[in-house]
Amino acid sequence: MLFILLNTNAKAETITLVADAWCPFSCLATNERHGIGVDIAKDIFEAAGFTVIYKTTNWHDAIQQVASSKADVLIAASGVDSDNLLIPKVHFSYMHSCFITLHEQWQYLSNASLDDVTLGIVSEYTDGFSPLRKKSFQYSEDRHSLKTYPDTESLVKALHNKEIDVIHDNIDVAGYLSTKNNLTENHYVSGCIRSKLFLGLSPTRKGKKLEKIVNKGLLQTLKDGTIKKIHQQYGINNY
Repeated sequence: MLFILLNTNAKAETITLVADAWCPFSCLATNERHGIGVDIAKDIFEAAGFTVIYKTTNWHDAIQQVASSKADVLIAASGVDSDNLLIPKVHFSYMHSCFITLHEQWQYLSNASLDDVTLGIVSEYTDGFSPLRKKSFQYSEDRHSLKTYPDTESLVKALHNKEIDVIHDNIDVAGYLSTKNNLTENHYVSGCIRSKLFLGLSPTRKGKKLEKIVNKGLLQTLKDGTIKKIHQQYGINNY
């Protein structure tokens, strides 16, 4: 647990965290457990004297709420799809974005690997991927072999129901949701890209103050092992 008090005047203030349902990094606000990013953010802000509120919505709305200062912190910002936010220097986790399939013999080597498969993605997440991955999605769309889904849970279910051959998403999220839904077939991954996940902040004076708290708090939680421990509580042991 994190024990810091960075601003004694912060005790009367409330921090609103917002995210979409993307377990294990950000789970539904109605769940008993809220996810890795939420737990880490709560540790940091509550130790600094803030009252913390957590809400979930869809991804685009979550970004807009923080960008317009209706909320304070976006959980699991990539820094790519969050141009209008303050992004701290220190990240809280990693995103491993991969092509995932149930077919052991298939792997992504180039866009030509997508010629004979149907690819599934979450439509709301495309802005957060690299230009290289966007070209892959466009490649499949041009061949009428791209299907979009509203969230990762629907995407993973579609893969296991054989509606699609390959999906592109975070391997930790896909694995977590497969276990949750008792989907037991093995995932085979390829073409992975690792990027950092941040606590995105509102572009305001308050956001600038929170940025200092986040950077200092994350460095301390890295040092004392809190971040690693929280990841392990959600089954991620490779942080």
